[in-house]
Amino acid sequence: MPHGYPSELSSYIIRAFSEELTEMWKILSQIKSLPPDTSQGVAGPGVNTSAECEPEEKSVELSWSRDVLGNWFVILQTEPFTQPAEVTTCR
Repeated sequence: MPHGYPSELSSYIIRAFSEELTEMWKILSQIKSLPPDTSQGVAGPGVNTSAECEPEEKSVELSWSRDVLGNWFVILQTEPFTQPAEVTTCR
């Protein structure tokens, strides 16, 4: 773990919400295949992705995320435990 990681707090949360975590993993294990999410212009059926472009890569820290069931969640980004994601788009 990184220096200063709140191990005790993490362990407490896992113990306190073990039933919820178990249920979450049970639901996720039943999902065979996720359909592509085309709501934000992400490639899906009928979308031509063969066109070449100049890629632009950047690191972002997400503040919202949607789970596999379509529910939206706030992602708390607190130093020093931020969760960056690498994103590649066309310029």
